[in-house]
Amino acid sequence: MTGGTLDNFDYKGLAEIDGRTGVILIASGIDTFSRINYDEARRAAAGAGVPIYAIGIGELAYLRAEPYLSGSQRLTFLQAQNTLRTLAQESGGRFYSVRFEGAIDSVLESIAAMLRYQYTLYYSPSSPVEPGDKRKIELLVDLNNDGKPDNDDLELQYRRYYTKTERRDK
Repeated sequence: MTGGTLDNFDYKGLAEIDGRTGVILIASGIDTFSRINYDEARRAAAGAGVPIYAIGIGELAYLRAEPYLSGSQRLTFLQAQNTLRTLAQESGGRFYSVRFEGAIDSVLESIAAMLRYQYTLYYSPSSPVEPGDKRKIELLVDLNNDGKPDNDDLELQYRRYYTKTERRDK
């Protein structure tokens, strides 16, 4: 998400793309060979401004392998699912855990519908924000105009915080 070079092509990352973007990540969540650690991945996901829609297939694998797993291997699957959930939530996306192969189509349809019917809100801070500053985002929705938030009646999906980054030239 932060960019890099592949086959002599300089990619600046999804945050640099004009228009709406999103990532559909289909994975078990088990980290086998990453170059960055979990904390760095969380910061990159939260700071990119790109929602991650994570489809966790680890539960499907877990259900098939459960009789043969040790206690630590079971814990690995739970941690993997939590990793995907956290990346999705902190990016403003959503996490889906898939228990059956046939469920992937309905999950993709749900993501497509969500992307079609969403609102984009912008925020301009009242005080200066320096690069590296982390700001909490709280979204309160009043449906019936009674002055009280109706968030408990809604399913809200948004980034919980953002970190100011240096804007690179395109």
